Amino acid sequence: MYLRGKENILYQNEKDAKEQVKLFVKNQKVPYKSMAKSMPLWANIVAHCGNMGGITIFQTQLPIYMDSILGVKIKKDCKNK
Repeated sequence: MYLRGKENILYQNEKDAKEQVKLFVKNQKVPYKSMAKSMPLWANIVAHCGNMGGITIFQTQLPIYMDSILGVKIKKDCKNK
């Protein structure tokens, strides 16, 4: 079917492109097995866990360090301001 006008031709081209993308995406499967065996993925997971562990320790132990080593009383300083 031939459509006249610039807008109709563009619409038909968009429609064809969307159909091709749907066919391409529909036939692909997610490679979960190869992802699970991927060293870069595991390196990223280990780095993320280490980072989160470090941040958690830093946030929970910083007030104790400031109080015992530096002598900064956090509750007292917060009340004055």
